[in-house]
Amino acid sequence: MKFTPMSYKYLTLFSVCILMGSTVLAQNRKNKKEDKQQQEAAAPYMVDTFINPIPTQRALFTTKVYNVIDQIDKRDGKIDEYVKFRDDASSETATQALIRDASRLVMIVENMNADHASKIRYHRMVEASLKRLNQLPWSEMKARDFTEHIAAIRNMIIADHEKSLTAYVTQNPNLVTLEYIENFDDVAAKTKLYEQLAAKYPEKLVHKLPSIIKEPYADHIVTAAAKVMPGTILTYAQSNSQLSGLVRRNSDPLVKNIVQIADKSRNTLKVLPFLGAIHRGEKTIAEIDKIANDDVQYLQALVDLVVADEQMGRRDLEREINIRTAKYVREINALHDASDAVRFKSIQGFRDIDYYVMIIGGQDEIYTSSFTRGPFALMIGKMGEKSGDQLLGELHHYHFRTFIRLTAGFSRLSNFLGTMKEEEKTRLMKMFVNNLEEGDVDDLTDAVDVADAYGSIKDSTLIQFLKDEIRSNYERVKFGNSQKGIVVYGLLASIFNNNKNAEMSDLPIPPITYLPMNGYQTG
Repeated sequence: MKFTPMSYKYLTLFSVCILMGSTVLAQNRKNKKEDKQQQEAAAPYMVDTFINPIPTQRALFTTKVYNVIDQIDKRDGKIDEYVKFRDDASSETATQALIRDASRLVMIVENMNADHASKIRYHRMVEASLKRLNQLPWSEMKARDFTEHIAAIRNMIIADHEKSLTAYVTQNPNLVTLEYIENFDDVAAKTKLYEQLAAKYPEKLVHKLPSIIKEPYADHIVTAAAKVMPGTILTYAQSNSQLSGLVRRNSDPLVKNIVQIADKSRNTLKVLPFLGAIHRGEKTIAEIDKIANDDVQYLQALVDLVVADEQMGRRDLEREINIRTAKYVREINALHDASDAVRFKSIQGFRDIDYYVMIIGGQDEIYTSSFTRGPFALMIGKMGEKSGDQLLGELHHYHFRTFIRLTAGFSRLSNFLGTMKEEEKTRLMKMFVNNLEEGDVDDLTDAVDVADAYGSIKDSTLIQFLKDEIRSNYERVKFGNSQKGIVVYGLLASIFNNNKNAEMSDLPIPPITYLPMNGYQTG
């Protein structure tokens, strides 16, 4: 073939294009390789395949992780990569988290830019965390909780690898983070987390004290727990274990007062309800010790704490009230064949507020005749011109729903309401059925009191009033999307539905059997 100058021109141009194309292709391959390397370096946790095969020397540790996942899978009876959990939707959510996402944790660790020893450590963390998750009470969990737990395990491992675990716990100070923090050796992160959670969850953290007794953050837990569970701190102070030293080294003034009770009081449990008054300088340990063995003075001092609306050591106050009042109730029950003068001699001379508290404290044991002719009759007699509304106000409505339930059950509600003006009665019975959605999600005490009282009420006007209030409250909680409220008022409505005099069948509320509290646990 003969080449002309023009041919050389095109040949040269073609060669340049070939060379340029080759260069571009090579550059593209290089760029893609670099992009992949940059992607893997920047976010190896997002890669959905193993960047490199698992080396033999780490296979043992990854196998242990997969074995735990198999144990989780087998909880429903078979290993089939499916976790059966309540309904189909919940099962799919649980399977995604506990099988697929959990398996990806191995890939995340293997794809990290970390040395062999670090990867082994993280695989062990994953194994320990999944074991912990498998041991949690699943009956109390929702399917989405599994998603949250697996995400926390993943994010905490990544944060630890990136030296940012303290920042992570600062942004996520919750009980899920707490479940897995002990798998890590980051003291600063643990300190930050325990400091943040101590005030919010002292009751949960106080049980961890034996295992973290030497850590500086243990002191924060003691300080916070002293405010809400001083009895536990008192027990620790009196013990012969290292927990005593932990409590006694604490510099918080309230903790020091608890230690003083442990060391100076002859009746520590009886003195404990007065911790708030002692802490504020209103009472001394010696003063409480002096009356502790006088049944009348001591019970009245406890009632005075109710009148003062003392909140510190409230559980200890309730405990002592129940113990002291039960003693009187048992005594008058035992004398049921005796004359009233003999039978009720031991409870003469108390105040109306004392009789009220006696009724509340002895509710589980009091006989009908003990109630109607004893504390209740004596309370009404002592009230004089005082109305029931004033009495309840003086006691800050202390367990007033329980009191109404008891008076209704013993056919004395009309007597008590008869001491009030009409507007006071209306206000009280509104309070009786209002705001039952408040409190812990599994606490139905108030709702049970209302339900029990309703079963004993014979006044048709009052029944209609309660029915209207339940209807109104149901609409309120439905509008506010309060799940507990919908359940509670649904329960009460179903009771009315089952009553032959009820006229609430038009309410769009399913019967009680369709409103179990564990219905919260779906999703």
